[in-house]
Amino acid sequence: MDVYDAASVIGHECQLIVSEYGPEIVQGLMPKVISVLEELENCAIYCEKEKDEIVRLQRITEELRIDCRNQAELKEKCDKNLEQLEQSWYCETQKLLEQVTRLEEENNRLAQQLVSEVSAATGESEFLTNSDHEHGKPSVSSVLRAAVGGKTSTVSSAMHVATKASIEKLKGSGPEELSSDMISSVLSETEERLQMSEQEIFRFSTTRIEIVNCFFSSITMICNATSQAFDQIDDAYFHVR
Repeated sequence: MDVYDAASVIGHECQLIVSEYGPEIVQGLMPKVISVLEELENCAIYCEKEKDEIVRLQRITEELRIDCRNQAELKEKCDKNLEQLEQSWYCETQKLLEQVTRLEEENNRLAQQLVSEVSAATGESEFLTNSDHEHGKPSVSSVLRAAVGGKTSTVSSAMHVATKASIEKLKGSGPEELSSDMISSVLSETEERLQMSEQEIFRFSTTRIEIVNCFFSSITMICNATSQAFDQIDDAYFHVR
């Protein structure tokens, strides 16, 4: 029952008593009844405010509970993503380590192969040097014969081998074995070979430039002839009209 309903019922009962026994009988009771009713009204107002506050706090609590649940779900999702990233990084790191290992093995293999090829080339150069020395022909001459015979793909490597063989021969010779004629001969042949290479490069470049110039000259002549033909056609058309 509401406080105001209770006050209405009490007032109705007091009126019945007053109408039956007179107002004197309730004269001292009414102020106390009114005071109690005012206290009840104040309590009712306070309770309403408390109820509103309780509802507000319950709503905030529910929002916080939902927020905590969302935070927990987000944390779980982030933990899963982090675990997946760590797993992915671990796999990628393992792949990179395997690639590094393979590259190191390949590097070692290529280094060994290079050492073998250098050793083989050194042995071949020594063999060519000994063979040319037995026949009275220097190694640079064999390089020139290869160039004259059209072996253009092996000229550079043969020249490198010949130069290296000459240097090794000079290094291997003692001070008593070296002569100014031998050194001069080797240096002279090497210089001649370099000059011939430079001349060949210059001749090839000059030939290409001449071909390009001839091509552009032909194009220019064709353009001029075409322009003259169009002019003649225009003149003939003008005279006909």
